[in-house]
Amino acid sequence: MQPAVESVRSSTVDLLFHALGDANRRRMVSHLAERSASVSELAAVLAISKTAIGQHLAALEEARLARSTKVGRVRICQFDPSGLAALQDWI
Repeated sequence: MQPAVESVRSSTVDLLFHALGDANRRRMVSHLAERSASVSELAAVLAISKTAIGQHLAALEEARLARSTKVGRVRICQFDPSGLAALQDWI
């Protein structure tokens, strides 16, 4: 494999491990794998602030484990299984 390709794959896997290395983010992924939720719903379920949810969501989106869309004033979050493909390739 070419070094540049390996470097990109490695950084993607690093992002996944970083994202999944936090207990709150793992709980978010578990919840979102069952159903979509708003930031407010996630904050209530995880008992953390909406600001913290936003920060965790940013890490999950960067790792392609979640995506969100704004509907009016509400941000709806969804699990994005495509992010797991890099981990599967690495394994």
